[in-house]
Amino acid sequence: MELKNQYEMHGILNATTVHKYKGGMAKYIEKNHGSISAFCDANGLSYLFRSNKNNWTEEKAKIGLQSIYQEVGLFSTSELMARNSGLEKYLRTKAGGVREFCEKNGLSHILKKPKVHNWTAEKALDIVKTIHKEYKKPVGINLLTKSGYGGLYQWATKQYGSYKEFIIQHELIEYTSYQNNWTDALCFRLIKDQFILNGGVFNPEIIKSKYKGAHAYIYNKHGSFENFLNTYDLQDYVEINNTIYTDEIVQTKIKEAFTLFGEKVYSSWLHENGFSGTAIYLTKIGEGSFINGAIKLGLTDFVISRHTDWTEELVLEKINEMLEKKGEALIKADFVNYKLSGMRDWIIKNYGGIKEFFEKHNRANDFVNMKHIGMELWAFGLQFEELAKEAIELIFEHVSYNKWIDNVRPDFIINEDLWIDSKLSSFAYFTDDTVKKYTARHECKELWLLYLRGHKFNHGREDVKLIDIKDWYVDLIKLGRRDLVEKFDDLREKVYEKERIDGKRIHI
Repeated sequence: MELKNQYEMHGILNATTVHKYKGGMAKYIEKNHGSISAFCDANGLSYLFRSNKNNWTEEKAKIGLQSIYQEVGLFSTSELMARNSGLEKYLRTKAGGVREFCEKNGLSHILKKPKVHNWTAEKALDIVKTIHKEYKKPVGINLLTKSGYGGLYQWATKQYGSYKEFIIQHELIEYTSYQNNWTDALCFRLIKDQFILNGGVFNPEIIKSKYKGAHAYIYNKHGSFENFLNTYDLQDYVEINNTIYTDEIVQTKIKEAFTLFGEKVYSSWLHENGFSGTAIYLTKIGEGSFINGAIKLGLTDFVISRHTDWTEELVLEKINEMLEKKGEALIKADFVNYKLSGMRDWIIKNYGGIKEFFEKHNRANDFVNMKHIGMELWAFGLQFEELAKEAIELIFEHVSYNKWIDNVRPDFIINEDLWIDSKLSSFAYFTDDTVKKYTARHECKELWLLYLRGHKFNHGREDVKLIDIKDWYVDLIKLGRRDLVEKFDDLREKVYEKERIDGKRIHI
């Protein structure tokens, strides 16, 4: 059968690929059977066709598994992923797992016995690097499966939440295709993670040297590292300083600090008086000990240890003192103002964040997270922008994005003069200054506000259009991206749910 031939040549098929390679056959099937998906289901060929509807059921899954078994004999979960990733994903995410599903439905005999790898982070790191060296390609799920290590992907997903998270945490970006996929959210998390891993405020040179893609993304989108930090209130996490620290430079700076202070200096004083990089360098070469680092560099005549062994009880006592002095809820900057940055670092290292510490001790009202109060909404907006980017690149040509034009940066630009800004609500027309700011530019001939929720209304301007993302659904489905439509709908439901919980409308 021709569909099987196409499957052997091109792998899992969808409507787009069948139309591309066998257009006449595709039209015949759709005319006489309604759809290619329906034809495959009726003829036991669902294993070779992936419908963008992702409408797997238990019965279809059983038929798909049995069809693959009849075709190739015993197969592993990795081989299933390679042959039909949609089916594998359904079983993994909706049915409790491939093996669990097979055991439940009496199909265990069709699976190969699993290889026991006893995965560890070190072993997984070595495998990724080895595969990259052998194939000289980004190491993703397909290449892992091809190399017989699909289990690594599943292990990473289970241990880290996703394979991508595993890659980021172990600094393997250069071995994958993720280096071009940086977003504001990933950079935000990277800076916080590095702050904790480095034991305190750190220099952006760390990002520049270890995460070139993130560094380039921040500069391309925000113009400077400082702009990014200011946008997301991350100033306390990063020391803007271009110094590349060496033993000699640190020795000189410690002596400068000693002269400035008039007596031996200690770690928290250095952090609070512009010498953070110096303190961090000594702590790092001292393998976690500031004073050991000073001993290594022969600086004991200039430094003193004032290390505090922080405990929950001591931290709570200090917090009570701060609250009594201030008379209102604390913010992040207070830890620096009250010269308790060391305590702040201890909290973040042990609890993941200041907010988390207060919540654990049922004192959430004693700490205000400032700009991050709206972080969930910010995350929704960012998700919509990322999904909109996918849709726009599919539908339009000559698209650029995050391009600075003097002091403005529209989300997307088409053909240089059509600007698009993505919004969660059409009512952002009234609550946001985007329209006024963008249409004031002569480069912007027409502005589209692309919105996730709301409705169109007559605003009286010919150069501004309200575009409902639903207007593009038909085109996206024709292009084989029903999955993208579903993602927009899922995000819309999340926003509505937040409105229901908070009891107020979102107009951004």
